[in-house]
Amino acid sequence: MAQHKLSSLAVMLIGAFACRANYGLVGIEESQTQGPGGGAGRGGGAESVGTGGTPGATGSGVVSCSDMVAPKGVFVPTGRMTAPRLYHTATLLPNGKVLIAGGYDGSIAIFASAELYDPSTGTFAATGSMSVAREHHTATLLPNGKVLITGGDHETPGGGVTLASAEVYDPSAGTFTATGSMSAARYWYTATLLPNGKVLIAGAADGHASAELYDPSTGRFMATGNMVVARMFHRATLLGNGKVLIVGGVPEQNLNGGALDASPELYDPNAGTFAATRTMTTIFGGFYHHTATLL
Repeated sequence: MAQHKLSSLAVMLIGAFACRANYGLVGIEESQTQGPGGGAGRGGGAESVGTGGTPGATGSGVVSCSDMVAPKGVFVPTGRMTAPRLYHTATLLPNGKVLIAGGYDGSIAIFASAELYDPSTGTFAATGSMSVAREHHTATLLPNGKVLITGGDHETPGGGVTLASAEVYDPSAGTFTATGSMSAARYWYTATLLPNGKVLIAGAADGHASAELYDPSTGRFMATGNMVVARMFHRATLLGNGKVLIVGGVPEQNLNGGALDASPELYDPNAGTFAATRTMTTIFGGFYHHTATLL
């Protein structure tokens, strides 16, 4: 990652405290310049990790944060997204840029828009929009470098609608193109790229135990075996042996008093089936909204 000097935006966000804490300097320029609109502007903000380096000299007795290179292992602000988002997706592309797609503005708007983050410049720039506004969807980088966007939900004048549609983003063209639709509308599910290039879609809200596979070569979804337990808010992790570990989640749609799941299962792509594996040992009885990381 290239070294970048802290911009005036970084001075605004981390202020003199960060300069003193990270560099041990005195005589810091304590600029508190505000962003557009006069506020802190949390919405749309982003951060990156510094790569190390030494402070630059300004030629005066006052050292400015804006003349310093971020120390190693420290988060510093970077450019701002074109829109504030939550429930969106972020996908690292082969060219090193990051695709940000869809999401919700925290008020009433669900976005079809997408943008690209360029780490070499620390800036976000608009790219083509999705054909449908989505939140709670998934984005999966395919072996051909394109990104599969599936499912999610969308607001209409009549209320929320869960989506079965899917589309593919082409980084070379900067456009989204519709592809086959899933057999079921889904959100709060998982999407996992398998070693054979297909994508395993599993679970969802509304008590889904069903699963299906997306084949990039045909642009179609096809049914595969059902999970042992219907679940949402679970995690799916591709293991070194090519199987997928499904962990945790909630088997009921109603989260108020709904039981957590402590019965993990394994998906075998060769057999197209799920099978229960050893039950988790936790005093909580299971997990949801958790993380699962391959070691």
